Amino acid sequence: MYRGKTDKNMVNDSFSVQVYPSGQIYTAKENRIIGGDTFYLRTVVIRNDSGEAISIIDVKIYLLSSGVARVTNEISGKVLETMLQESFDGIKQYSGFCRGFTDVNTALSVIKLEYGVLFKEQDIQTLSNTANLPPGKIAVLHGIRGDIPSEFNIDYLDVEITAKDSKGKLIIKRIGLPLVKYRCKTKLTFPFKGVWQAQTPHRFGPVPTECAVDFVQIDKEGNLSPNQSSELNNYYAFGKPILAPADGVIGDCFDDMADNPIYTDRMPTPEELDYAALFKKYGLKTVGGNYIIIDHNNGEYSCIGHLKHKSLKVKKGDCVRQGQTVAECGNSGESPMPHIHYQLMDKGDFSNARGLPAIFEGRILFRPDKGAVLPRDGQYCIND
Repeated sequence: MYRGKTDKNMVNDSFSVQVYPSGQIYTAKENRIIGGDTFYLRTVVIRNDSGEAISIIDVKIYLLSSGVARVTNEISGKVLETMLQESFDGIKQYSGFCRGFTDVNTALSVIKLEYGVLFKEQDIQTLSNTANLPPGKIAVLHGIRGDIPSEFNIDYLDVEITAKDSKGKLIIKRIGLPLVKYRCKTKLTFPFKGVWQAQTPHRFGPVPTECAVDFVQIDKEGNLSPNQSSELNNYYAFGKPILAPADGVIGDCFDDMADNPIYTDRMPTPEELDYAALFKKYGLKTVGGNYIIIDHNNGEYSCIGHLKHKSLKVKKGDCVRQGQTVAECGNSGESPMPHIHYQLMDKGDFSNARGLPAIFEGRILFRPDKGAVLPRDGQYCIND
């Protein structure tokens, strides 16, 4: 059985490995009714630092308890190639998308928000979409998620990459990170009244938003608006009160950005939203739109984004109470339809924060009781 032994540096004359987040990985209990936790590894970057081509054979994720591997997840073959291609496409798309309306440094900052990696401009040019890495090329794996069985006291995660050089010699590198069972300090309630659906694509997304969740309001038939109307004001969520999820102080807030028209089946193009003008005027605020950040005075901060234009009911420095109306749901920033983005963070600055698992006191539709939950994708969350 494999016993963890990691190389923290992971750099020699063949290839190097970096993982993000780099310090530790937070585990999160999806639902208190379901046993076990989950982990989210944002990004793995493999750089061929040698003077010859190498081929990545597989990537193994070991979950260890007291130095002994209890669970092994392997990424190889078509799955590996697919993940490399998807990461390649995503980074290239973001790079081209951003470079179309802003400067190089801002474009790289936007990519960092998404992937957690501050790439250099030349890195984008040397990105590979296959497991065969010529000299100087890099490969990226993004969005690795796994379950942690409750029967083991898992406390460490090792990433092992096996590659071979042009002569067929195997090269194995490992890097390890502690798994921390982060438990939310703040007693949170859902930042809305009634029934809203959770959508959690951020589980595979940016480091600041790694545990974030989007909430949309829908009717019993699953529609976002009556008769599937495309009028902004007809959407159930648009203009609905947004509540403080817990007591705190307004650390920052912003509501100058206009709401977008509706794009139900896609994200709007930069030309449609005039992103060049928006980024010139608002910078990285363009991504999250109008927002509010609440300092809970315990090292945790709530951030709620995509708020309605000019809907803030509070200002920076105000003290707020749990359940107090602080703004209204909108459709600002990178948002195709009215919803809110919620994330718990370890800092009050979105661009430098780390996302934290947010546990809400509330009810989930079709669950028998009320309790602490980290909403899963598609669940209906209820705040009575």
